Amino acid sequence: MSTPTALPGTRAHAFRLLGPFTFIREGALPRPMWPKPRALLALLLVAEGPVTLERIGAELWRGRPPDSAVANIRGYIGLLRREVGAAAVRTGLGAYELALPQARVDAEEFRGLVDRAEVTACPRQRRELLEGALGLWRGPALSGIEHGPLLESWVERMNGHRRRALLQVAELSLEAGQYARAQDVLRQHLVGSPTDEAAYQLLMRALHGAGDSSAALAVYQQANRRLVDHGLFPGPQLRGMQQAILSHLPLPTC
Repeated sequence: MSTPTALPGTRAHAFRLLGPFTFIREGALPRPMWPKPRALLALLLVAEGPVTLERIGAELWRGRPPDSAVANIRGYIGLLRREVGAAAVRTGLGAYELALPQARVDAEEFRGLVDRAEVTACPRQRRELLEGALGLWRGPALSGIEHGPLLESWVERMNGHRRRALLQVAELSLEAGQYARAQDVLRQHLVGSPTDEAAYQLLMRALHGAGDSSAALAVYQQANRRLVDHGLFPGPQLRGMQQAILSHLPLPTC
């Protein structure tokens, strides 16, 4: 989605991509929309620049567009123009682009908070910014949308950004001695990411730091079971942390 100067004929919108895909038109929920127009709207929102008819067809029909694809896409574009404003959907040479400079998009707000956190020197403020960014997530990104390859790639990138922000919050909480906070963040994350070894390491560190070494060792056993269930095995860092706890040695720092 491009961000030029405001255009006549566009409307104020809020788009929520970090969870069930919804958009609010001028303060009110829009009319229900069929799956493919919704997926097209999401695609234009996350795209960086114009999207060709060919790419749209490949996305909406997973590489096998019907003979009527171009006509269908043009019909979807007409529907989107009625929903978001005629001037908001730009037509180029066989391509379309969304131009909504006044729209609020939670994914853009998330990235903005993460970017601010990266240049913030104060650990407390950095953690607060990251927690604010994570608070924008309401569930799996773009849930309720049919994902083609382009949307799936975007979702994977956003999941990666979310994971990094979450692990940073846990690390900053550990550095501040807030072990319970770190444990809560990591346990919630591991529900949906049961093979994330870095999260298990931080959780073991948080439990050990809080004086509960037996619980830290239990987390290692849990990690081992979950990894094996997925055809994996604990890596050297996770095993090293277990051995350090068993041997009453300082935990490895990396």
